[in-house]
Amino acid sequence: KWAPHADRIPVFDNVDFDKSFRLSWLNAGAPAEGLKDIDQMNEERKEIKDLQVAAAQAEIADSASKAYRNVAKAAESGSPAEALVA
Repeated sequence: KWAPHADRIPVFDNVDFDKSFRLSWLNAGAPAEGLKDIDQMNEERKEIKDLQVAAAQAEIADSASKAYRNVAKAAESGSPAEALVA
């Protein structure tokens, strides 16, 4: 019902999906043992997020080092760059 509005209005920000899922799980009669401990789940999510941040930082560092190498070189003889620094 609300999905068509999600692109215009952040309606899903109102929902605690973790709590809703857990309540739905239990109300459906599924065993509580099937749910992870909340602290364990949060720790696993933090580890995943930390790995994603590290990967993004490594990608940025790689791009930055390539960009630095490109601008740190001396201008080639006869190039427009040489004319700019002359």
